[in-house]
Amino acid sequence: MKLLFLLLISVTVIHGCLRVRSPEPPKCECHSLAIGQQQTPEIENHHFYQNISNQALEPPTIVLEDCSISMGCDPEYSLVVFDTEDAVMFGEYGLDGMCDPYTQTWMADDGSQLRTFNRLYGACVGYGKCLCYSTAITKENIDDLLGNHPFKTNISGYALKDPYMNLEDCSVSFGCDEGFSLVMLNSDEAVMFGEYPADGFCDSTSQTWQVADETGNLRVFDKIYGACVDYGTPVPTEPPQLTCPCAYMDILTSNAKEYIGHFDLYLKNLSHYDLVRPEEFIFNFNHNKGCVANYRCPAGTSKYFFSDFYQFDAKPSDFDLFEMRCEDNLRWNVMPYTEHLDFTPDFVMPVCVNFSAPLPNPNPPTSPMCSCQNYMLRSSLDRTTLMNNFEVKSTVSDDHCHWEISCKNEAYAVVEVDGQKHFSQSLDAKCSPDNSKWNIQNSNGGSWSNIESFDFGCTKQVPSAVTTQKPRTTQVPCLCLKTEFDSRNADETIGTYDFYLYNISRYALYPPGLSYPGGRVSGCPMSFHCAEGEVQVLTTSESSYEVRAVEMFCVDEMWTVIDGSDTTKLTRSIYMTCADFSTPSTKNLPLLETMCNCPHKMMSNYSNPDAMHLEFNDFMTPTISDDRCVWEIRCGYPTSLAFNSDGQRFSVR
Repeated sequence: MKLLFLLLISVTVIHGCLRVRSPEPPKCECHSLAIGQQQTPEIENHHFYQNISNQALEPPTIVLEDCSISMGCDPEYSLVVFDTEDAVMFGEYGLDGMCDPYTQTWMADDGSQLRTFNRLYGACVGYGKCLCYSTAITKENIDDLLGNHPFKTNISGYALKDPYMNLEDCSVSFGCDEGFSLVMLNSDEAVMFGEYPADGFCDSTSQTWQVADETGNLRVFDKIYGACVDYGTPVPTEPPQLTCPCAYMDILTSNAKEYIGHFDLYLKNLSHYDLVRPEEFIFNFNHNKGCVANYRCPAGTSKYFFSDFYQFDAKPSDFDLFEMRCEDNLRWNVMPYTEHLDFTPDFVMPVCVNFSAPLPNPNPPTSPMCSCQNYMLRSSLDRTTLMNNFEVKSTVSDDHCHWEISCKNEAYAVVEVDGQKHFSQSLDAKCSPDNSKWNIQNSNGGSWSNIESFDFGCTKQVPSAVTTQKPRTTQVPCLCLKTEFDSRNADETIGTYDFYLYNISRYALYPPGLSYPGGRVSGCPMSFHCAEGEVQVLTTSESSYEVRAVEMFCVDEMWTVIDGSDTTKLTRSIYMTCADFSTPSTKNLPLLETMCNCPHKMMSNYSNPDAMHLEFNDFMTPTISDDRCVWEIRCGYPTSLAFNSDGQRFSVR
């Protein structure tokens, strides 16, 4: 027993803990974003975005700590959270959530239950806030604001004064000093208020203005421009600035691709830097030399020079020697380089390059860079075709392998292959990086393979024996709706248009000639022309206006209309005539100031495909008195007449 006791007290007892090493959880990288006006592209394809697109947006306050998030808005805003598929409206309440590091998804209470979010894109929405646009037109900003507005010429030629403008919350008021007339404009029309002020109220739902016009009726303006015009004081004309009649163009970063994008010097070097306008373009008239030009670049920039077929570096040390003389044949004579080169270009393009301001480097091309030979055709070498490469419009891919060439101002694209010129509306050339040879196609269906050099240009003079379109036995008309009219049928064709009622109805109208050139784009192209001295007038489903050059393409029973200012319109119907403004109409119309001018607007349906009414002019026959005071409107079978009055719609059979 004593031995057992001694044995027990001699045993060592050990106490300890088992350490188990477990892996650390992944890093929390759940997606979240604060959405304001600048970030709307992130959610504009979300189905819920249309519910807030017309509302004020501010980014919420987001606090991220480890794997937790809190998101909230100012008291006057409501929080909306966009998940990948749906959206949750938290309103005045904030959001608190946790990121699951294993699934990289958020867990948050949506107000009724704990749910999983794939992402938390939060936006603070200011429901009921007014965002309607309004501004005052001044002589300094009229060109920027109105651009090609149809009413611009009715105010730009007269003295302007800043209007009184008072903007408070959702209302705006405009007024003018005595002697000035108030004109209120939206994107495409104008209302004359004269000596009276005007008030507008912003509808926060549609973000459009409601303005009571001179008759007391409410009109909807997408935006408001207010101008005070003194129609008794025309703007004094300034003496013209001396310039040479030969063609030239300042090249900037914004237009370089279009005008010099096909030159190697630009493609491989200058395209990587900012191109700025010359600070001084100097013109001098000398009785011995005629009109001489030179230009000076801003300090710190380098001087380059392009023409219709040549490019070079005009070193600053040569400035006093370098000059461009405009010859009587409207071609430039560039000196002193003419002593060494046959250098009499049709046009010149000065370039100032800021090599200290490289442009942001885009993603490099994934394919090898191409370096095929190319050359611009010159009329000085072939006078049978008057080349005008000033009209060249080029698009060159980043890897320099794909070239698209077209011409501005109705000029034709020319490609020369094996000594023969081919004329069309556009060219598509692809350079193979493997053998540095071209595969070229033109818009008339011509195709050439393994060409050593892409020789191209633009011309307005095509030899009479050459056709610029695919051969056709007969002209194929386009299937879209169109009507040619003259003085005999103008009343019933476009009698409801203001441009006809108060303008061209007072002059002789003649039917135009139609042509279907074919070959330029998919669909059916068409153009119309007038005799010398007559002016083209085009009427679409929306408006009627005078044009100088117009192209129309019929695709899927809809016209795409491109006018001389490169403005594109979409319309179901077109109406064409030729106006002779030197020949008065045989109609005995009263003076304009004695005629009625009640506001009216025709309903269109191309902007609303679900509308039940058909295109108005296809079935409508108006009868309007000469003083414009009595209107009779009839609709042919199977349509019925529809009209809106005081916000209500009525139909008459």
